[in-house]
Amino acid sequence: MPETLNAEVSPVTAFQLSIQQEHAFTQAERRGTGESSAAVATAEVLLTGPLVPLILRAALREVVARNEILRTVFRRQPGMKTPFQVITDDPDVDWQELAAAPPCETALNLEHGPVLHARLAKHGSERHVLCLQLPALCSDSRGMRNLVAEIGSAYAAQLSGETLPDGAAQYADIVAWQNELLELEEAQAGREFWRECYRQIDLETWRSLCLPSVKKDSATRYALERVSAVAAGACEEDTLLACWMLFLSRITGRADVAVNCQCDGREHEELETALGLLAKDLPVGLPIEPEIRFAQLVSRVAERVAQVREWQQCFDWRSSQTSTVPHNEALPVGFEYGEYGEGEVQGGVKFTVLRVEAAGEPYTLKLAARRQGGALGLGLLNLEFQYDAGKLDRAIVERWSGEFQTLLAGALANPDELVSRLPLLPANERRQ
Repeated sequence: MPETLNAEVSPVTAFQLSIQQEHAFTQAERRGTGESSAAVATAEVLLTGPLVPLILRAALREVVARNEILRTVFRRQPGMKTPFQVITDDPDVDWQELAAAPPCETALNLEHGPVLHARLAKHGSERHVLCLQLPALCSDSRGMRNLVAEIGSAYAAQLSGETLPDGAAQYADIVAWQNELLELEEAQAGREFWRECYRQIDLETWRSLCLPSVKKDSATRYALERVSAVAAGACEEDTLLACWMLFLSRITGRADVAVNCQCDGREHEELETALGLLAKDLPVGLPIEPEIRFAQLVSRVAERVAQVREWQQCFDWRSSQTSTVPHNEALPVGFEYGEYGEGEVQGGVKFTVLRVEAAGEPYTLKLAARRQGGALGLGLLNLEFQYDAGKLDRAIVERWSGEFQTLLAGALANPDELVSRLPLLPANERRQ
């Protein structure tokens, strides 16, 4: 429910944080970053074609005016630890045109805004790079990709002297609807599903890896043309996750593996293009038997992921707490998959997402998989190992990345092989 905050001039209407925002804020507090500008969501976009910067700036203002979450600031009442979100009327954008590549490191003012920061760099007569930045409390990775798509549509509309139609889903309305779902009797089954998930996780095994940290680095990146679905009903994402869980089982020697996987919170058609922080990193746990075939493992992972997505709206970090899992405790290992698409031509300009990042859970080790379509990425799947440099040595992670490549290649070549027989080491090392 909205509340009233006292302001110097007049009272303003404020809303409580969503459960996603509250969790993100709590994680930032635990990492010692609080409300600082370290918690951000960014997107880099390649713009090819006869761009009119003045029209692009107008399109950004139109998108901000359409979406309340892009006009949302965060303010605290005296004596309160958690801020409220306040929707302002000003569709202002922090806009700069630069001669060089735009820096995606901008100090954000969460209390007063502006919320959206945009840097446009010219790299030729028909080649620009646009960097967008929002507070992490205002967007997840999928939200940033949706934002780019809406900016492109608004740019084309502005060129033709039109405006986008009304009807954008507002974040506060989505949050209210999700909160209502959590109160329904039918949600009890979902809450029990998540409690049971956590009861099955042996968190003590991972506790030494689980301490939050603000440090992050990335190991060697590499790309594949395609990861084929090796089991009926499974997709590329399921196949990658199955191989990731198998890899973790092999390097830890444990049969029970649990990974936090990002679900974007937009499983309903009405939310597919929604902006805002809706994603949740949810636990996917599965025992991995050495005598199971890889294709069977992929099928089991796909089935488990389907269950997780079915109940994702019922997940609440507070209600999922058990006696063995501390409140807001994160698993140390993560997985994220995203598709960037081939880019869209709007108003004669092609908008192609180059990179998206959004601050999330603090992981010791995470596999980020991103499918980049079109000629720019040659349709490649880019895999990146992200890790906490305060806990893991880069050389170890680089070795793991090579072993994962070997395991994945072997699994795709022989999906009916027993998982215990799939190689981790390259052929030349196995012969030594």
